[in-house]
Amino acid sequence: MTAAGDRSRRTRGERPKTAETHPASKTLQRGLDLIEAVARGDALPAELSATTGLTYSTTHRLAGVLVERGYLVPIRRGGYRLGPAAVQIGFEAQRQLDLIQIARPHLEALAASTGDTVSLVAPRGDIAQHLDVVLGRRRTIVARRIGERQPFESAIGRALLGADIAADCEEGGQIYCAAASVRGAGREIVAVLALSSPAREADGGRGEALERAVRDAADALSRDLGSTVRDERLQDHPFQEL
Repeated sequence: MTAAGDRSRRTRGERPKTAETHPASKTLQRGLDLIEAVARGDALPAELSATTGLTYSTTHRLAGVLVERGYLVPIRRGGYRLGPAAVQIGFEAQRQLDLIQIARPHLEALAASTGDTVSLVAPRGDIAQHLDVVLGRRRTIVARRIGERQPFESAIGRALLGADIAADCEEGGQIYCAAASVRGAGREIVAVLALSSPAREADGGRGEALERAVRDAADALSRDLGSTVRDERLQDHPFQEL
């Protein structure tokens, strides 16, 4: 949690270290260069070596590792094409991009109406990861960042596991978080819309109002994704909105 004047310091964080300060990362860079070269159409080791500036032996060694991990697949004449692991990452990146683009207006609207920080969160293995963040405009805000990870033992985790709405004071009681599940066309949970506010500013009636706002925003996003979950819920609980 940070005051508005501290936003840049808290959200930017430390400057990433470069390959010059971490020589071992050059191996990763070379592997990525190979994947990108194959994606551009270079296939033969000689072509890859010329494109990336790597020696033939280094190209062959790194390509072998990428084949083992499924990022490249050998083809005739000793060349390579993209493998299933690379294809899956591409599909997942496209899926995330579509979700983020559709969700962005809902995040911005909720952040504008409440003044609090709003995040789009999705599961990544045994953790939850923030895919997009709109910082609040209140004098004191909770500074979330894209890529931030949270455990499932949280309001966000409960929403990812099926709760329509979950809210709790977390991180030593300093942060109030309200999270609502977002569902796709198949009614499966695809993400969570989460609002984070200083706990002292979410007491009593305001906390309940924030929960309703988060739930309504998540329902609106679900409708944009083709879900009919909200319509069904209103049929089951016709007086809930009154």
